[in-house]
Amino acid sequence: MEKEPAQETEGLSRKRKFDALLENLASNGQEFPNADENSSETDDESDSNSNEGVSEYEKKILKAIEKRNMLLKALGFEKKPPKIDAPQTPTPRKRCLFLTCSSRAPRKSEPLPRREPSRRLRNLQAEKTATEITPEATEETDEPEVDDRLLDTVELTSMNILTNLNSDAQYDSDLKLASCSLPEFKRQLLSMRMLKLGKVIDERIQALHVHPSAAKPIIFAGGARGKFGTWDALNGQIEVHPLNRGAINCISTCLQDQTKVYSTSHDGTVSEIDFSVGKSTNIFATDYFAKISHLTWHDEHDGVLLIGHGAGGVGILDPRAGKKVQNWMDCFDRSVRTVQYHPAQSQFFLASSGTGFFKIFDLRNSGVPVIEQEHDKGLTSAFFSSSGSSIVSTCNDDKIHVFNSQCLSGILPEKAVYRHNNHTGRWLSVFKAQWIPGRDDVFHVGSLMTPRKLQFYEADGGGILLELMDEDLTVVNSVISMHPSLPFIVGGSSTGKLHLFGPPDE
Repeated sequence: MEKEPAQETEGLSRKRKFDALLENLASNGQEFPNADENSSETDDESDSNSNEGVSEYEKKILKAIEKRNMLLKALGFEKKPPKIDAPQTPTPRKRCLFLTCSSRAPRKSEPLPRREPSRRLRNLQAEKTATEITPEATEETDEPEVDDRLLDTVELTSMNILTNLNSDAQYDSDLKLASCSLPEFKRQLLSMRMLKLGKVIDERIQALHVHPSAAKPIIFAGGARGKFGTWDALNGQIEVHPLNRGAINCISTCLQDQTKVYSTSHDGTVSEIDFSVGKSTNIFATDYFAKISHLTWHDEHDGVLLIGHGAGGVGILDPRAGKKVQNWMDCFDRSVRTVQYHPAQSQFFLASSGTGFFKIFDLRNSGVPVIEQEHDKGLTSAFFSSSGSSIVSTCNDDKIHVFNSQCLSGILPEKAVYRHNNHTGRWLSVFKAQWIPGRDDVFHVGSLMTPRKLQFYEADGGGILLELMDEDLTVVNSVISMHPSLPFIVGGSSTGKLHLFGPPDE
């Protein structure tokens, strides 16, 4: 049987080592002991020391051991090597854990302070701070809430923006956006440019209104924290007044007297601002300590206001009869978003809600809706067109719906549906699609698209009519308002800035 290559290599290395050993012994004058010369002695010793019954194989093993011992003796290894003790395994070091360390003194467990119960379940407003509740406190330490809203008449300084409103000044142009044809309307709006950019208030704009005066464009802006700002865009004059303790949701000009302006606030108050005398007077306030007390919207007809309540009702308020609502109508289970009189039939009004419905009610038959239109998600607004023939609603399902409201019965037929991103989020005011004053075929709405723009849609399903853009328009304009007769369009942003569009300067 032939040896494998690995075994041959090992044998050669051993032979070379043995030859080197012989040469080393010869150079020192020593001779390697011959095992054959001492074989007889070894055999005799082995025979005398061995026991009977030792096999030949065991004798060969003993000879090999003897030969190995003689070789070690010749190499100088006569003594046995010292016994090496087995290495001791190191004892594991005890780790001092944070919770099980015995060297540290145990911590004393202190009881944590009890968390404040839910303010929503206790019918308390989230923005109002409460005294910290501790386990040691056994008595009620919360101070009684105080109604700090402006419920009386307040003197306002420098209220001189609305001056000379009854002058004969007219806009010297043939442009009439309310009566021109749709192609002419589009052409005129495409020629508009941004005329002015001004920061009116230092908070998010939630309500916007352009005064109907033909003398000059005057814009009113309501802030998310209750500031009321006025802006004379042509002269650059700005006045700011902190009128409310909550967001101003709606602003409108009194139809009986253009020197007066109505504002509805989230703090549950309706104010009448008289610019002729420089005063703001509270004309209605909800119960401050009620579970739900905020107001959302208002609309006026013949001096009578419709007021949208946060609990889902609509109130009828005549300021001439005092500060009490003459009648409440239960419309929804939750908050009313917008409310509006029918432009042609004032006995009807339209109300929208976050429940996903808008309803049309008859004031002569309170509590029973004439029309009840359902949407997939909650609404932010619903408005009649100038003649009342159409309704546009803005829904949280990212859609804008247009309905035919010529016949107020049954289910309203849908004229158009547009996909539109309405998720403005927490830091932007919600979108509310509104009609162009005097028109039934075009409405405008803000946009989250970039570059920033104001969008105008056709009501019959024709899509986007046009988009107003400018290089200085760099933020989202959630709130939009138009002058009822002059070609001025204003957009308000969350930064408190107003962007005024109009015809280019000659």
